Amino acid sequence: MKLFSVIYLVVVMMMACSSHNEKTEQSEKHPDRLKMKFRDITEIARLRRLTDLKKDMNPFFSADGDRIYFTRLLIPTPADTEGVLSEARERYFSIDYKNDILYLLEGVPDNPQPDIIQAKALPEMATEKPLFGYQTSEAIYFCARNRARNYFTNIYKLVNDSLIQITYGHKPALLKAISPDQRYLVFLYGERSSQIVVLDLRTDEFYAVPKSEIESDRFDFSPSFSPDSRYFVFLRSGELYRKGLTPFGNIWLVEFKDE
Repeated sequence: MKLFSVIYLVVVMMMACSSHNEKTEQSEKHPDRLKMKFRDITEIARLRRLTDLKKDMNPFFSADGDRIYFTRLLIPTPADTEGVLSEARERYFSIDYKNDILYLLEGVPDNPQPDIIQAKALPEMATEKPLFGYQTSEAIYFCARNRARNYFTNIYKLVNDSLIQITYGHKPALLKAISPDQRYLVFLYGERSSQIVVLDLRTDEFYAVPKSEIESDRFDFSPSFSPDSRYFVFLRSGELYRKGLTPFGNIWLVEFKDE
């Protein structure tokens, strides 16, 4: 029986290696054409980390845009075990990000949500299921999930009765935010270590938030714009740390440069 288990394990490993090689060969034969269009967001914006404890969640801007509110987990070290996280307390903080001052909040800050277009108001599609979208003065941008592959999503643009596909290729793209001035569309791109990508709706250029070699396997989450659309914040985690369904990590700030 033990010999059978060893043989079975070897066969499984060989199959896994073969599958990995096939995927690698397929990627080499079919390069990621969409990712090849991504420019570095530092061309149009400045990027800096605001927190470094890997314990923060749900960042968003105050109504006047002067502060960033967020939740911090009060745990001794980052952990992904349910036992530790279920006992972790949460406290609300804010950052005066222009002066680098941290404040502890007593109450729970309001987090107004942007208006979204619900799935029932989006066009029917044969092979994909519309999820939700955002409306601008010129178009509706929405994401849709492939009916055959649940994890796979694409982003579309609806102008009057014309449907235009924005993202394509073999990696999912999930819509996450639109700037209040309706200029920037933010989505997550990739399967495992997702990357934040900004689409400038004025120029139709894609800009990706860069990662260093050390950060290449890290996860980006939760982009949120300032009221004046000049900034957005997001979370970056060294591991896929979550409390329930909510990811936590460090908060980063993106500031668009003056034109």
